[in-house]
Amino acid sequence: MDTAQVVAKMRHPHAVHMGEKETAVRQFFAPQTTDGQRQALLQQYAVRYVWYGPREQALGTFNPASVPYLHPTYHNDTITLYVVEP
Repeated sequence: MDTAQVVAKMRHPHAVHMGEKETAVRQFFAPQTTDGQRQALLQQYAVRYVWYGPREQALGTFNPASVPYLHPTYHNDTITLYVVEP
């Protein structure tokens, strides 16, 4: 499965608990969220990749490049995809 397929499945409008997941994404990128809370969210939802594009940037000032548990695995002019380190 390629990256586009993974992201498409995560953002599918009929995903289970979509509203809960949207809230978690907003919380993840919120400036007041601590790194400990972010790591807990990643673990709770078994997140393997973090998509960081214009929509995510608009959610707050958190920059995934600033933490040791996320590593860029793909980048283009619009987005960066980070792999979550276990």
